Amino acid sequence: MIQIFVNDDTIEVNANTTVLDLLTILNRKDDKFIAVAINNTIVSKTLWQSTFLENNDKVSIIQAVYGG
Repeated sequence: MIQIFVNDDTIEVNANTTVLDLLTILNRKDDKFIAVAINNTIVSKTLWQSTFLENNDKVSIIQAVYGG
């Protein structure tokens, strides 16, 4: 298990967890208009399945909102 920080919450996940796995765990996999950053670097959606999380990564999940 590794420890990561997701939007300031600390969680533990398996060492071989990808960004897509994390979104599935958090029930966010099917959310539209979200962006994911690891340690302040945006991860392209095309790389979510192949980007593995590492111990103490800081993950930000950002939801776009409509409005003016």
